[in-house]
Amino acid sequence: MLNKKEIGIDEIDSTRWFFREGYLQLTVKDQRGDAVHCYLERRPSYCDRGHFYVKIDGRLDLDDYDGFPRYFFTAVEADHHVRSFLKWRIWKVSDSERNFSGILYDRA
Repeated sequence: MLNKKEIGIDEIDSTRWFFREGYLQLTVKDQRGDAVHCYLERRPSYCDRGHFYVKIDGRLDLDDYDGFPRYFFTAVEADHHVRSFLKWRIWKVSDSERNFSGILYDRA
């Protein structure tokens, strides 16, 4: 039987985005059971910071240092980031180790 944390992480991984008028919306629950809404919107083609931006609305105690909206060049990149952010912010679970594994690099 899954515990509350495992259920929450599974919800973040499996919940689908829903198309609304002009944007996509992803809604999951936080530890208290309150809804957290994520919005993925296209930006005008002339924007050079990214082609999409994400906003998050919920009781996650977000402040200016969290830096929303966040900008992305692809919707896939934004989706992965949102899900990783939610897992960390709500459940304190990271998708990867806190090192450079998975990235090719040369030593100086």
